[in-house]
Amino acid sequence: LVFADGSEQSDRAAELCAQWCQAGDAVKVVALYHYLPPAAPGIGFDPHVYGTAQEAQAKKAEMAAKAQAVVDATTELMRKARAGAPAVEITSAVAEVEDIKSGIVEHATEEAKADAPAGGHMPRTVIFMGSRGLGAVARFWLGSSTNYVLHHCELPLVVVH
Repeated sequence: LVFADGSEQSDRAAELCAQWCQAGDAVKVVALYHYLPPAAPGIGFDPHVYGTAQEAQAKKAEMAAKAQAVVDATTELMRKARAGAPAVEITSAVAEVEDIKSGIVEHATEEAKADAPAGGHMPRTVIFMGSRGLGAVARFWLGSSTNYVLHHCELPLVVVH
């Protein structure tokens, strides 16, 4: 399971995943995006923040299209990295989530449950993520998706810098 964001680190994680795959493995490339809704309960629509309702929908569609472009580029990168190697099934998904960090954990957990071996306890799902290597101060203020996943997900995680 590769979570792609279009960064150089994310691309390196995808390439590493492609190299580690064995014949018959299945890989899913996922891009998540977060869109602030044009109206909040109790607050209503704020045209100063979001523009018109049509502009807000256009922005949401633009974000979804960018996420799809990231998934497409990452999938192609992985196919090229596997050129000449045994076939691996590569699928993709784009999803809107309320929060990227928890969205990664939830999506990965759902994928792992769907791919769990019969009667087995060992997960077959491995998460590949890139990390930009934020310093301690930036990580404190901005947070780190990788750090969040590391502490909130029970699946194996491969982090590529």
